[in-house]
Order: sequence, then structure tokens, then C-alpha cells
Amino acid sequence: MGATVLVQGVGVAGLSFIQAVKCYGAKKDILRQEIWLWRAIQEDTTQREAALELAEFAYSLKDYNLLTRACEVCLSRNERVMSYLTKAEAWGYRPWDLYCVGLWYTGHRKEALEALEKAIALNPNDERLLKNRKIMTEAMKPR
Repeated sequence: MGATVLVQGVGVAGLSFIQAVKCYGAKKDILRQEIWLWRAIQEDTTQREAALELAEFAYSLKDYNLLTRACEVCLSRNERVMSYLTKAEAWGYRPWDLYCVGLWYTGHRKEALEALEKAIALNPNDERLLKNRKIMTEAMKPR
């Protein structure tokens, strides 16, 4: 009891937590969604997927402090476990993109631009990212 079954490094309990999040989402129970997302993050401290889910959730709520924290947790996980449960977007540009948004809206503009540059490095042909760079750079110029 209390042991977690691992499927190539991914806690099966963590997967069931994500299912609980979806159920509470259908019920529009925001508080329980967040609680279950944090539980999923704590269940498997190697994977980024649950933290990215929390970041997307925070973004949808425009809770930029939560968004920033979720991205920091996501990006602190640097060792990718290759599994059929691993989602490419958790290891691509998206966490950096969301981190940029969170940092920008919490007043950390220089750090936001640095995060955006990392997103662009991972997805150099994304027109939205390139446009955001131009907008952000312009907004940061002294007036």
C-alpha cells in the first residue's frame, strides 16, 4: 500500500490525477482542478507533463503568478524519461512560451524576453513568437 507503480518512469497514479483534473474541469470546479494538478506534479518529480497542464490551466484563468510558478516547476525538470506517456510539447517551446507570458504580466519583462528567446530557439519559424519578440522589444524601449 502506498507504493506507486511506474511505467517507464511515469507514476500511474499521476495519470489518474490528470483524469480527476478533467472530471473537475467538466464540473467547472477550478479549486479542485488546481489541487489535483499539484498532486500529479508531486506524484512524479521527473516528468514535465503535469506541470505543463497546470501552466495551461493557469493561462486559461489568466492567473499569471500561478502560470509563472507552474512553468518554473516544469522547466526545473531537465531529465527527459523516454516513455509513450511523454508529450513532446512538454519538452519543446511551449513551457518557455508560457513562462514568457507569466513573467511579462507579472512585471519581469527582461526575464520574459529571455524566456521568449529560448522558445524561439526551439521553434524558430513560429511567426507568433517572432511577432511577440518585436512587440516586447518595442515595449521595453525607453520613451
